[in-house]
Amino acid sequence: MSPLALPYTDSAPSIMHKLKLQPSSFEKIKAGVKTIEMRLWDDKRRGMQVGDKITFYKLPEQAESLTCSIKALHVFPHFTAMCDALPLDKMGYEGPSLHAWLKRRDPGMAAYYAKADEAKYGVVGIEIEVEHSLKP
Repeated sequence: MSPLALPYTDSAPSIMHKLKLQPSSFEKIKAGVKTIEMRLWDDKRRGMQVGDKITFYKLPEQAESLTCSIKALHVFPHFTAMCDALPLDKMGYEGPSLHAWLKRRDPGMAAYYAKADEAKYGVVGIEIEVEHSLKP
């Protein structure tokens, strides 16, 4: 299944979104290794558009942040379809998480999202590019 392509609309001004990240994902994005963030395609994320900005805050203190621009939005019915279609390394899969995917086809997102919510909303791969980072 191919993702739903969401086009850039030049008519709307860029919006700044705020999201929290686990330390491992934050560091991978900061290093430029992870360029696709996986989220539910719920009401909060449906407001995102290509060209918008996201400030990610590193958990737990949220003292460090990264500002990224949205380059693309890849919408899928569930995380498994996303992992089948998009490059696993760009979503931060490496080592044990990559082996789990290859062996069991388990995206490992159950720790963050209920299956019922995944089925209700679908999911989005937010393709990003780091603009700048701020440390306390």
